[in-house]
Amino acid sequence: MQELRALFAKAKMPSSPALASRILELINDTRSGAADFGAAIRTDPALSTRLLKTANSVQFAQRNQVTTIERAVTVVGLSRVKTISLGFQLIGHLDRLGGAPFDMKAFWQQSLLRACLAKAAAHQVVPERQEEAFLVGLLQDCGILLLAQILGASYTSLYRSDLSPSAFYAVEKKSFGHTHVNAMAAMADEWKLPRIIADPIERHHRRPRLSSEPSDLERLCAVTYFIGGLCFESERKADTDEQSLREFGETSLGLDEATWAATQAHAIEEYEQISTLYGDVLPEDVDVTELLSEANHYLTSVADDADRRFLDVQKERDAIHSEQERLEHALSEYRERAALDPLTNVLNRGALSDVIRKAIEQTRNKQTPIGICFIDID
Repeated sequence: MQELRALFAKAKMPSSPALASRILELINDTRSGAADFGAAIRTDPALSTRLLKTANSVQFAQRNQVTTIERAVTVVGLSRVKTISLGFQLIGHLDRLGGAPFDMKAFWQQSLLRACLAKAAAHQVVPERQEEAFLVGLLQDCGILLLAQILGASYTSLYRSDLSPSAFYAVEKKSFGHTHVNAMAAMADEWKLPRIIADPIERHHRRPRLSSEPSDLERLCAVTYFIGGLCFESERKADTDEQSLREFGETSLGLDEATWAATQAHAIEEYEQISTLYGDVLPEDVDVTELLSEANHYLTSVADDADRRFLDVQKERDAIHSEQERLEHALSEYRERAALDPLTNVLNRGALSDVIRKAIEQTRNKQTPIGICFIDID
């Protein structure tokens, strides 16, 4: 952790963003309300302007123009303001990568979409933690931005390659001293993020095993793992660990086909409602539905590939079983032929000796008499 912090001193990593720190304090204080968040947000002109713009957008359809931060917090909703404000403050310190080639807008577009999907999935799985899920989804890949600053083009070229998230992580671990997960763990510790947010971020590439009665944290980690494995670009390469991603979503999260479709619809709605707040760091005219269709295509191709693999394995197993039966039958025939005299078709001397030996052992164990008759057929 200390080594990472020393490296991050060379990058643009804030020790503790003032407003983000204050918002975290308010989030952790159950007594805080809209007025407290409004007072904090007023100290940041950029965020205040964005929040007012969002509250006056067509999504919220206000009859009278919203002119105060407190009113904007009420219109947008306190829970959404919490995560949006914190997320905006944190990412605002990470959007410069120096000379490293990087498509920042595409990165934030996918990060925001992942956040909206995480929140929508949490609505189905752990509804009490929807806002935490949003923030985890938004921040889980932020370590990539820091490592891009430190490692430069060699790292950003890997990020731009056609790899799925988990395949990228696997190559990242082999190729570099630190991963984006390590980076985010250091950042979460530096920013004093609550464990309910920091733990899922640190585990989002670890397939969780849910207990019989999973806690909120376990469920949130499961949501983060599933959403974190989705691709939003075509022709991404999947590694073997991802073949069961759809199955994990269905069995562990209850995201069957109908529920997953509803989850995506909620995510699109959420994205459209809050995208104005991130206007400067998002591409214009984003077709979120198309992005999600690519994610669906990825899941479907993963499932189809898994089915093909299952059928291939089944055929191979059937072939092995058939060959095993053939060999056993051939061995049985060989043993029978080896025990018979080819001329008379009765037991030969070796087979007869085996039979006599077994008979003697049985009589010895049971203490019964035995007799042998020799008959000369000639």
